[in-house]
Formats: sequence, structure tokens, C-alpha cells
Amino acid sequence: MANKRIYQAAKRYGLTSSALVDLLRDLGYQVKSHMSSMSPEMEKAVDKKFEESREDARKEEEKKKQLSEKSKALKNKGKDKKKIKKRKKKVDKEKVDLKLKQTLQKIRKGDRRRKRKIEKEYSPDHPEEAKKILNVSEYISVAELAERIGVTPNEIISVCLSLGLIVTINQRLDLDMITAVADEFGYEVELLPEWGSELLEEPEITEGQEDKQLETRAPVVSVMGHVDHGKTSLLDYIRRTKVAQQEAGLITQHISAYEIQHKEQKITFLDTPGHELFTAMRARGAQLTDICVLVVAADDGVMPQTVEAIDHVRAAGIPMIVAINKMDLLTANPQRLKQQLLEHKVMVEDFGGKIQCVNISAKTGEGIPDLLDAILLEAEMMDLKASYHENAKGAVIESSVEKGRGMIADVLITRGYLKIGDAFIAGSASGKIKAMFNERDEKVESVGPSQPVKVMGFNKLPEVGDTFQVVEEERRAKEIARKRELVDKEQQSRINQYSVENFKKALQTAEVNTLKIILKCDVGGSLEALSDGILRLPQEEVEISIIHKAIGAVTENDVLLAQSSEALILAYNVGIRPDAAKLAHARAVRIESYNIIFEAIESIKKAMSGLLEPELKEIVVGKAEIRQVFSVPKIGVVCGSYVYEGEVRRGLKARVKREREVIHQGKIISLKRFKDDVRKVESNFECGIGIEKFNDAEVGDIIECFEQVEVIREI
Repeated sequence: MANKRIYQAAKRYGLTSSALVDLLRDLGYQVKSHMSSMSPEMEKAVDKKFEESREDARKEEEKKKQLSEKSKALKNKGKDKKKIKKRKKKVDKEKVDLKLKQTLQKIRKGDRRRKRKIEKEYSPDHPEEAKKILNVSEYISVAELAERIGVTPNEIISVCLSLGLIVTINQRLDLDMITAVADEFGYEVELLPEWGSELLEEPEITEGQEDKQLETRAPVVSVMGHVDHGKTSLLDYIRRTKVAQQEAGLITQHISAYEIQHKEQKITFLDTPGHELFTAMRARGAQLTDICVLVVAADDGVMPQTVEAIDHVRAAGIPMIVAINKMDLLTANPQRLKQQLLEHKVMVEDFGGKIQCVNISAKTGEGIPDLLDAILLEAEMMDLKASYHENAKGAVIESSVEKGRGMIADVLITRGYLKIGDAFIAGSASGKIKAMFNERDEKVESVGPSQPVKVMGFNKLPEVGDTFQVVEEERRAKEIARKRELVDKEQQSRINQYSVENFKKALQTAEVNTLKIILKCDVGGSLEALSDGILRLPQEEVEISIIHKAIGAVTENDVLLAQSSEALILAYNVGIRPDAAKLAHARAVRIESYNIIFEAIESIKKAMSGLLEPELKEIVVGKAEIRQVFSVPKIGVVCGSYVYEGEVRRGLKARVKREREVIHQGKIISLKRFKDDVRKVESNFECGIGIEKFNDAEVGDIIECFEQVEVIREI
């Protein structure tokens, strides 16, 4: 039977012709195009490669399963711990009673003071030894967790590796990871609520009140997936705007929420960034939403961030709808994509699962009405309801400073009605609502559950992800905000103290280079993402210290701080005030401006490289073969040689090799052409070479002439 063409064989593997051509070339086969023949040997090699890939995927899935099971086991072992503690308490009490009895028998009857002291010390009312409870907030970094436990970050990283997790010192950990790591150090984890949160809790709704107080609300939908798979383009088509064209590099770099209407029903979309730097932001997005639309490109398939998004959705416990985008492309292969999703335990309805799957094209609009129908169907099955008759509560999804409006934040309301004039608290920020705007920048008087709104009236910028809640009195809101700010400062000072101690230790052992950065961004989400991305860079030899970060334009104060601390100012999507620019020029302060996050991080990598000690690199300049050996009085051995590669230069170092082993290394102290001293001899010429302290030359030895140059190292 004649061999198949590559384009014919590609159908069997569910690949595009170009993809199969690339794979065969990677396997070492010389193929010209998709019209080339594919031999049985090639087919066997491709089959083997696919089998290896499936085995790798199976092992990775098994590792994730083991980690998930361990995490579940940690959560479920509370009951067993209670039994063990109860039994241990009983045994300990018996030991204490026995020790008390023995001690009191030894005390003289008249020594009442000592007797009372002993009785008090061993009294059953005496406090027991403190439990090892670790109070933490979710998404703390490895360094912060180490500080709380009282160990070094390297110990935390080592434990994570043993659990199959690869982390860096500044990486944030979710609650499952924190719980697993803390358990290895003998700690129980309790999630730390914000100060004052118990004072803000609304009374629970009883079963009798439920039907009266809860009303149907719109679904909040989060759109997730790999970068450049068409998430923002999908939302552009839905709301008939061109948000993607306003984003530098056509990558979404802010979280935003938008409300649309389909078949007289409302849907709120939460647009989350797709790049890996926004992991923490995306995790918060999943926790705010009811339904996730997982956008996957039909021509690209499942990618790392697709898998990451799937994990976040599972952790949040919300339903998923798969939108297979770019169906207008000829290379679209939805069946292969569904098979890939199956490998990650995402089973769509076509394969007998419960997950809705819709083929769409964000470019032509194909299938988008079907996607909106699927969202409404999912929401109807979920029977989403919320209370409209209580103080409003929600979450901050973006914060920024706008000219003419001051400090504002995008808030997604989750319950209650928010009105003009309401006093509120959001993290350590507070205020009274002066004005509200919808996503079309229109003024609104009130908003309810599942509605996004831009709020004006903050006394300071809140953090992205902060809980937003209405308080009865503005005075009470200010009091809670002030207390929270004090708690934040105390926690930050502990972290800073820990960093200083680490730095002092490093100074005692070796010279440490530090790149200091002042970070200025346009919005809170970018500030967090850029800060996380910078701190995630390797810091084994060069430390990064973000000494100040804030939202807004670069000011004179920023320049003065940069000058006094010898720091670099990084301005992302913000301007530089004229007085600040003039001062920076006069004081030789470096300001770097960017509007794409990834370019900003590349710049930091280059700056770090400049602080590294240059690397000495050895370059072979020339090679010569010894053909005669002369012994010259007062000079020593001279090697009559033939230069067959490069050139030989006097004053450079040389090594002598015999049968590929180095037998001597020294400096070239003399170089002659006939009787003349020369500085260098080029290839294809004969010469006499004298090497420092080398008297054991033999015909056939090879002389390598080399020099060492300093090369700037890169991060």
C-alpha cells in the first residue's frame, strides 16, 4: 500500500497539517511540506510520541489527584483530632492529679503558702498549653507564611516541593496549599477575618422570612481562559464596544464588570485578565461569580492557563460553560479540543457529561446568542436569589484615581440596595457615596444585587478584592477603617522586620545587591499584578525591594524618595508631572514609563542583570599543532608550531593538550616568525611559541590560545 501524505495522516491524529509537519521535524525527519509522504516508520514514531504525552498527562493528573486527596484529608481529620484530644486530655489530667498528690505529700503541713502555690499551678482551671493555631488570610505569600510559622522561606519551599508544588518566595498560596503546608509544621489553620467584620454581619434570614426577603437576581458570569483565546473579543461583541482596542498590546489588564440584557433578562459579565500575572485577581473573580464561561480557541486547544482557570472554577464550586471560540478559522478542530478537555475531567454534554458546550466566533458572532441562552438556562437551574432589603454588600473589583472625580472604585453588589448618601467600609477605606456611575458612565441613584457600579466618595483607595459594605453611621465606618489600618500597619511592620533580618544575615555572609523600585500605576489591579510579577523574578543574587507603590502620576515626592534611597521609578500607564520630570532630570533619577506590563517586567530583568557580577567567559582565539621542539639557551623550550585555526597572540594564556588531556597551562611569553619577534601569528602560518614554565613539549601536542572576557549576566 502506498504511503499516505502528511495532510491525510494528520486527520487520524486530530492535528493540523502544519502541526504534524512540525512534530515530524522535531522527531528528526526531513519533511518539506504537508504533501510529503509519511512512511510507516514515521507513523510509529508519532504514535510513540503521543503515547509518551498521554503517559505524562496521566502522571501529572495522578499527582494533582494525590495533592487534592491530601488537602481533603487535612480538612476532614478534624473529627479524629477531637477524639484524640479528648483522650489525651483525660490522660494528661490523670498525670497532673498524680503529680499534684505526690508533690503535696512532700510539703510540710505548716508551709501553706507553698502548698497554695502548687495547688494553683496544677489546678484543673490552670490554662492548658496554647494550641498551635495559625491565623492567616488567604493568598499570603511564601515569605509571609514562613514569618507566621517562624521558619525560613526555604523550609516552606522545601515542604511544598515534597507535596509536589513548585513555588517561589513571593508566590501567593491559596487556602488549600496553606493548610497542607501548615499541617507539615504541626499547625491548624484558621482563616483570619477582617477586623470588625463581626460587627458588620447582618441578621440571618429565617425560613419563614426567606420567601419574602429573597428575590431573583441576575447571574454574574466570569469569562476565563488562556491569553489571546478571545475572551475580551467575545465581550466586545456582546456589548458592542471595542474594549480590546483600548488595551495596550490587546491584552486585558484591568478587571471590569458589564451588565447586558438578553431576551429581557439581565446578565452581568466579569472580564478577568488572562495572563499568568493575574492569578490572584482571577482567583478573586471566580469567587465573586455564579457561572464561569471557559473560552478556549478551537485552533489552539487546552493551554496552561486554561487548566489554571479550570482549577479556580473547581475551587470556587461554580458551574462551567465551555465556549469554543474561533470557529470561523479553517484550522478549528472542536472535537480534538473536547477530547483534550476530557483529559482534564471536563466532560461536555456531547461526551455524556453535564457541562454545556457552545461553538462560537467572537469575530462573526456565530453561536453567541446560543451562549447567552446557555447562561440563562444555567442560571434558571441554579435559582439565583438575593436579599434586596438590607444594607448593601459587595466586592471591590477595581480602584483608581480619575481626574475631576478623585478616588473611585468599581464595586459589584452581591446583596441589598446601594444608594447615594450611604456610608460604607471597604477594607481599611471608608466614605460616603457622593455619586455612582454605570459601565456606560451614566449617573445612577441606586443599584441592587448582581449590578456593577463605579462608586465615588472614598477617603483612600481600597484594595482589589476588598469587601464593600454599607454601615449605618459614617462615624462607625471611619472607626472600623482606622482600626483595620492599624492592624495592617502592624502586620506590614512584622513582615518588613523579617525582611530586614534576612537582609542583615545575607550581608554577614556575602555581598548583596538590591534593586530598589518605586511603583506608580493607574489602577489597583495593575499595581497588584505588576508588583507580584516583579517580586516573582529570581532573587538569589539580586534582591528586589519595592520601597513604595501607589496609584497616580509620578510626583516630586516620588523623585525625592528615589534620590534618597537610590531607587528606580517605574511608571505604568500614568503620566509624570512636569515639576517631577524637571526634578528627576536635575537629580539624575531614572524614570521608566510603560503601558504593557510584560515590557515593564523585562525592563526590571535587564536592570537586575546590571547589578550582577559579570561572568568570566573563556573564548578560544586560536589553535596550533607542535611539529618540532627546540631547546634554546637562556629561554628554554620553544615549540615550532603550525597555526591551523584562528590566531595565536603573545601575552594571552594557552593550554597544552596531549591526547585531549590538558597537561599544562600558562602564558605565551615569546612568539617568533623565523628570527623576528611578532605580536600575533594568523592561521596557516608557522611560528615558534614559548610558554611560561613549559619544558615537556612533544611533537603532536595541541596549543590552545584563549582569553577571558567579562560577559553581562542575564536574569
